[in-house]
Amino acid sequence: MKVKVGDFYANETTSSLGNEKNIMYVREKTDYPGIYKTENLFLIDERTVDLYRSEWVEDFVERHATNAEIKKYLEERQSYVSLRTYSEVVTGIKIQ
Repeated sequence: MKVKVGDFYANETTSSLGNEKNIMYVREKTDYPGIYKTENLFLIDERTVDLYRSEWVEDFVERHATNAEIKKYLEERQSYVSLRTYSEVVTGIKIQ
């Protein structure tokens, strides 16, 4: 899927944890072709797990986010002053 800076996208999958969803806001393009810096709202069964910064490869973005998903992202984003990176979320270690 062709990704555009400033747009919202979503990916979904089912795992042993439940129905997982990433709602992504594309902040900027990186220096690498097809890779974008994003902010990701991660949900399981529609409940917020975390909001973090990451990078996504354009080829792995499944679809545009719905209006309801965008609204959910914007509501959740208001409660975060700064975002951890995906690596910080996974490891629990603050990266300087």
